Amino acid sequence: MKNILKYTISFFIIVNIVSCAASKYNKNYSEETIRQFEKMAIIEPFVEIYELGTDERMLLEDVSNYAKSEFKSYLNPFITDTKSKYYNHAIWQKAQIDTLESLIDTAYVKDDVSEVTVPLNLFDGVKEDKIIVSYIKGFIKSDSRRRSERWKTIGIGIITVGMFIPVYYSSNITLYSVMIDRSSNQVVYKERINLLGADPRKSEKIHDIVNKGVTSHFALAKKENPSTKNN
Repeated sequence: MKNILKYTISFFIIVNIVSCAASKYNKNYSEETIRQFEKMAIIEPFVEIYELGTDERMLLEDVSNYAKSEFKSYLNPFITDTKSKYYNHAIWQKAQIDTLESLIDTAYVKDDVSEVTVPLNLFDGVKEDKIIVSYIKGFIKSDSRRRSERWKTIGIGIITVGMFIPVYYSSNITLYSVMIDRSSNQVVYKERINLLGADPRKSEKIHDIVNKGVTSHFALAKKENPSTKNN
């Protein structure tokens, strides 16, 4: 058991070192320069919130649409302050949407975002040079799934005499976001924010992840956002 713990700890240390080595900023852009950006295009996020059952998962369209609505609601004051514009997916064809999703995936796995290639003419329907694209994924576990995991926790705790007790989260939200500079055809920065245990049905959790993953990069976001009052 001691050896298992030793190797597990070593694994997490290595993962953390590798994660820290990868920069989320393009080496050709300073953080201060990015903070002053205005007149950006904010693309309607791709949102997938699932219910996880014992053996299956189901897309929750109502919850996904709610998260998408709260994303825009939170950003409205920021969009006004930065003279930016919000675009929905209606301006693109299915192939373009697939390319956008693939671009986010590629940017996330690359250590150096300056190496990510942005397809030419991908944003023909957008006037602005600076473009923010986001992807929100999340889940809510069913009652049967939560009951099953509670029993697993008890069973493993008994078998290991309390030395190992797994923690299962009943819900989660993750936001992936990238900024693209169309004038240079480069990804300016990438961001990944994961809120363990956050319920995507709660507006304050959506606002929190959008603030951490999008607006916190910009100086104008320091202004009080009316949509966060009383949360």
